[in-house]
Amino acid sequence: MLVRLTIENYVLIERLDIEFPDGLIIITGETGAGKSILLGALSLLMGKKADVSVLKDKSRNCVIEAEFKTDDPGRICRAAGDSDFCDAGSVVLRRVIAPSGRSRSFLNDEPVNAKTLSDISVLLVDIHAQHQHLLLADNDFHRNLLDLYSGISGKAAEYGCLYRDYKALSAELENARMRAEAFEREADYKKFQLSQLEGAGLKEGEMEELQQEHNVLAHAEEISSGLGHIMENLNPQGMSLSQCLKNAYSAASKLGSFNERYVSLSERIESCKIELQDIESEVSSDIDGIEVSPQRLAYVEERISDLQSLMRKFSAGSISDLVAIRDRIAKELSDASDFESAIAGIEKKMSSCESMLESKARELYEERKKHASSLSTELTGIIRSLEMPYASLEYDIKPSGRFDRNGSDTVDVFFSANGANNKEPLAMVASGGEMSRIALAVKSLMSEYSDMPTMIFDEIDTGVSGRAADKMGQLIGRLGKNMQVFAITHLPQIASKGHAHYLVYKTYSEDGTAESNIKRLSGQERVREIARMLSGSEVTKAAMENAAELLDEK
Repeated sequence: MLVRLTIENYVLIERLDIEFPDGLIIITGETGAGKSILLGALSLLMGKKADVSVLKDKSRNCVIEAEFKTDDPGRICRAAGDSDFCDAGSVVLRRVIAPSGRSRSFLNDEPVNAKTLSDISVLLVDIHAQHQHLLLADNDFHRNLLDLYSGISGKAAEYGCLYRDYKALSAELENARMRAEAFEREADYKKFQLSQLEGAGLKEGEMEELQQEHNVLAHAEEISSGLGHIMENLNPQGMSLSQCLKNAYSAASKLGSFNERYVSLSERIESCKIELQDIESEVSSDIDGIEVSPQRLAYVEERISDLQSLMRKFSAGSISDLVAIRDRIAKELSDASDFESAIAGIEKKMSSCESMLESKARELYEERKKHASSLSTELTGIIRSLEMPYASLEYDIKPSGRFDRNGSDTVDVFFSANGANNKEPLAMVASGGEMSRIALAVKSLMSEYSDMPTMIFDEIDTGVSGRAADKMGQLIGRLGKNMQVFAITHLPQIASKGHAHYLVYKTYSEDGTAESNIKRLSGQERVREIARMLSGSEVTKAAMENAAELLDEK
């Protein structure tokens, strides 16, 4: 239950700090006094998007805080995903909106994200605003109510998880088939590419070798002439320089017996002789190896051109890149069988999942069909007690022949205010006042079959007056005996049924600035407020007496 609500710097509220008891709590006030502002503040605690427009003073933070007592802190713990939140039986939610527009949320002073705040708040408070009558036109809403009534909400949740798995497998299968089809369309082209690359006989480093050979072949005559010139200079006038160095070495060796200094000189000469002989041998070998071959040059140039063409075609920067592309294409083609294997595996999983879906969907359908009649009867009884003595509401369950997130059936709701033989789809025939009473009937029934949190009715009595309003007040009053219920109302018949009554009112400062406030009424204050609701702005003696009678009846 909601035990305390603090609102600071929100719209027309400077600061409110108010406590609430258990039971039925009535909130009244003239139009425009700010009753909707309280709901707006609570909606922020339920994760509603916030912006700076809600700040009364644009230079300060807006702070909204609510304290709830709960008998099941474990549910809050599971919703928050953290056992640290479960230490106490009270839960404090806080939302802070800064002038910058940044919003922060807290659970028991620990920061949480907006989604967590939303997940937690729905376990603590249920707001039935006027626009929520639209839910009565939603067949999924009625299916969920039927599941709740039938005691199969858990089974429906299990089915929902299985259906999500089925949809995920379906998407996975579709993706695998699309990839297989795309591969199939490209397979012939990839085979052609692979044949080109394999036929090219690619070798790592081949381009560098070809370019070096091309340089030699293209300049063979120049190289041969240059090498010949080197040999001529190594043998000037027919005399070998290496032979001269050999003779010099012999002379230096003889001098070494006279002075050690010439021993070193002879060694240096010997080193030069060896190096020169090596040069002569290498140049001579190169001269013998030089081949002037236009045919070989043409082949090398053609090979280089072919390789460069392949590199351009495959956007490769080197032969190594071409080799990598060739190997990748070869692997892709060899993996073609993997698509068939993957598709077969997914299809097998889907078949198993579909069998389980059929079984669970059939079970849900049979349970819904079994309880639809008794739910229709029970709801009809509650609706008739709200001054619609000839009303009739019927749940009709039929197989749909396909799976959806709720099963394989459709739930249609038919209604008539004037006898069972004239029923038509609920959304088409129910008036505003009838929708209000049906909504209250549904909420009251839901409270019996589920652990409903604090309930807030925002003018659920719209379009209702007289005896019907009184009956609605009685039903809301009975709800308030077992749980905390807030009723924002304009009807005295409902206002008189509350265990506690709060008045929302507006005050004005000297400069004309408006401010909304709320206070708890008691004694004559409450009698006077109900009398105002009965007679309007001028409270008459008769209205006061009537108000007192309504309160005495309560």
